[in-house]
Amino acid sequence: MVDELKHIEIDPTQYTVDRYLPHVSEDDTWLFNSGRDYISQIGFYKAHKGIKTE
Repeated sequence: MVDELKHIEIDPTQYTVDRYLPHVSEDDTWLFNSGRDYISQIGFYKAHKGIKTE
């Protein structure tokens, strides 16, 4: 089986990677900011995902 796998020819030009535009806000608030504490950072992540927090 190893010999068979060595002889398989694959054309890598047949495969593409989907690219997405980044999510950039107008007010320059980044999704990740190392200056935030843990709780504040999790709040930003949840808000970005549309998860309501109490």
